[in-house]
Amino acid sequence: SPGAASPALEREHRTGAAGRLADHLLVLEEGRVVADAPPRAVFAKRDLIHRLGIRRPADEPEARWEHLIGLPASRPAASPLAELHGVSAGYGRRPVLREVDLQIHAGEVTALVGDNGSGKTTVARLLTGLLKPWQGHALVAGHKPRSADGEVGLVLQNPLTQLFCDTVGEEVAFGPTNLARQEPERLAAVLAANDLESLRHRRPATLSCGQQQRTVVASVLALHPRLLVLDE
Repeated sequence: SPGAASPALEREHRTGAAGRLADHLLVLEEGRVVADAPPRAVFAKRDLIHRLGIRRPADEPEARWEHLIGLPASRPAASPLAELHGVSAGYGRRPVLREVDLQIHAGEVTALVGDNGSGKTTVARLLTGLLKPWQGHALVAGHKPRSADGEVGLVLQNPLTQLFCDTVGEEVAFGPTNLARQEPERLAAVLAANDLESLRHRRPATLSCGQQQRTVVASVLALHPRLLVLDE
């Protein structure tokens, strides 16, 4: 009726927020409606949301961690790939970590969880060589971390802090080109694995948040890092 408020239309990347606010969800794939139901029913279509890369709400885990990442039955006997030995670190005069020990072996997937300010990003910075410990040692493959040579890859929480080239293709090729490690077949494989082939000529700033994140991940994977650190 005249004067009545129009229904609000919201665009939201975070499925947790969409699930709380919406009574009904429509999922589109290439212009077709492939799901039309209440949020819980849509998120229950696990094959569909996995195929489309839709994130489940944080309060609805898809499965137990060991089923998702296939934890090994026992830790390998080989030397760890990454280590923190008695590390204390912080910023200015503010301590964040105190005498932390950590070991990560090749092939392992390690999830570091904690409240904001508990030190997760500080550990990531130590393992990538972006922060020096006040005391103790941070090692990758037995020596101090070297992110500059591509041995360690870091993906930050905000993808825009790592995107600076004119196109997606240039972004993914930048690291290998800078380090004289150009492998056209490898770059093509990385683009395809991250579903970026059709976007390779797009400007990163015009992409969705998820596409930007995939671009950053692809640009890091193109360097063959031995250790990959994902900051949230």
